Amino acid sequence: MAYEAVVTDLLGNAGDPIQYTVSSAGTIPKGSLMEAEDLRTAKINSATNKPIAGIAAAEKNSTDSETSIAVYTNCIAKMTCSGAGITVGAEVVASAAGSQIKAAETLDRETGDVIGYAMESISNGETGLIRVQK
Repeated sequence: MAYEAVVTDLLGNAGDPIQYTVSSAGTIPKGSLMEAEDLRTAKINSATNKPIAGIAAAEKNSTDSETSIAVYTNCIAKMTCSGAGITVGAEVVASAAGSQIKAAETLDRETGDVIGYAMESISNGETGLIRVQK
């Protein structure tokens, strides 16, 4: 996959990882934005405006039979902007499928979709630092 987040700083208790259940048959690259689902399960983000559980702390391949993965919820990560640019301080959400981000819109905070905020201004297609606070 492309555009996975690169964690630069783990904050709190080593990134405050939370364990989620995942499909044993799936492949999850390290740094993937993980979409939260019911019953404390997660999968790679599937669309824009989805609740994000965090960032995959390790790679999971389809043959390892693992059914859980830890996600970082408190870190600084380099992430790729998709769409209009993001200004420093703006809240960010997942942008479409995969691990790209965009500026949050009205009601994104109320629906739990905000990942964190931009620590620098980021243009479309560029990477920048995001303070992840899930």
